[in-house]
Amino acid sequence: MRPFELHIAASLPDALEYLARHGEETAVLAGGTDLIIRIRSGREVPPRVLDLSRLNELRIIREESGGDGDRGRAESHPAVLRLGALVTHAQVIEAPETRTHTPLLAEACATIGSPQIRNLGTLGGNCITASRAGDSLPALLALDAEVVLLSAGGARRVKMTEFFTGPRMTVRRRDELLGYILIPAQAPDERSCYLRLSQRKALAISVASVALRLRMDPKAPRRCLRAAVAFGNLAPTVIRAQAVEEAVVGSELDEPTIARAAAAALSGISPRDDVRASAEYRRAMAQALVRRGLEQLSEAADGGRGGLGPGGAGR
Repeated sequence: MRPFELHIAASLPDALEYLARHGEETAVLAGGTDLIIRIRSGREVPPRVLDLSRLNELRIIREESGGDGDRGRAESHPAVLRLGALVTHAQVIEAPETRTHTPLLAEACATIGSPQIRNLGTLGGNCITASRAGDSLPALLALDAEVVLLSAGGARRVKMTEFFTGPRMTVRRRDELLGYILIPAQAPDERSCYLRLSQRKALAISVASVALRLRMDPKAPRRCLRAAVAFGNLAPTVIRAQAVEEAVVGSELDEPTIARAAAAALSGISPRDDVRASAEYRRAMAQALVRRGLEQLSEAADGGRGGLGPGGAGR
């Protein structure tokens, strides 16, 4: 393994200054569950590594006010949850703020790796790695999340739907650091679930995954007013499933609607063949996951057993 320079950032300004000077040749180390493996295997040995482990300001989970007013959000719910990039998957799962206000993300993070990986791996690292199979990423897309990119020159906000540009590719510039993730809180009349398919129940990369978030009509609980659906490992990067969303909005979650939405799951996806599954199998599973998720959310709307979520999200 080739030697590299390790810089342990003493503060956020120190980290941003380092990237301003050396960003083109620097890899950023957060939890290290991906980068350290790549370095040890020789697949990636950057000239410099910037270690963020001392930046406690990037470990926050904080409720903030603000945001759009069109989601029927109760006043008791915060408008936005701010999560620092160094927040671990385990913290997302355990924090009262995320379990209450962004349960879809907590549910997705609970499927990641082993307890050791969840205790080390960070939400920001998952975003920067930009794997098409990253389990937190479909949930973040379905939650209309944004990232805050920081540099010595200032900050900019990017919608999560515009952040990923391809396999392991994002719009982040080399002099920028992913600082925070902003997530609108789920409203009480929303139902959500995260479903994944893998070769084992745990410790396996997903073959395909889907995150669903539906806003239901308070006057007609099985009627969908708004939908956000995102796929993992069914395209070069995580994507929103717009055809599925359009198939359910304005309709009752009955069998014809669910069948129409499952058929629409094939629109816009481009799965690949690999050692875990064929593209044909992934296409079939995209339909199956959408059907299963909508059936669960329909049962939750009928007052059946629910999982995580304001008012009992389907699981």
